[in-house]
Amino acid sequence: MASAIFTLMFLATMVLLQLMAVAQTDGSNPVGASITANDDAPPWLSSSGEFAFGFRQMENKDYFWLSIWYEKIPEKTVVWSLLGCEDLIKGRAHCERLDEG
Repeated sequence: MASAIFTLMFLATMVLLQLMAVAQTDGSNPVGASITANDDAPPWLSSSGEFAFGFRQMENKDYFWLSIWYEKIPEKTVVWSLLGCEDLIKGRAHCERLDEG
C-alpha cells in the first residue's frame, strides 16, 4: 500500500515538474509572476495550452485547490491537486514563481 502511494506521489510530482519546466521556457510566467486564489484569477498555461496550473474553485465558493488540469477540453479534468480537507485554501492565498525553482 505504501509503495502504491509513493508511486502516485512520485508521478504527480513529475507531472508538476514537467508543467513548471514548460512554463519556464514559454516566458509567459516570468520570475516573480504570481496567481491568486480568487474566482477571476487566470491560471498559468503551458506553452501548448494543454495544461493549466492554478487555483480551482470548489462548489463551496469560499474554498480553492491548488491544482493542474487539462485546459483544452470542455470538462476541465484535474490531473494533480493537493488533496485533503487540510489542503483546501480559503481566502486570497497566492502562489509566486521564484528564480530558485
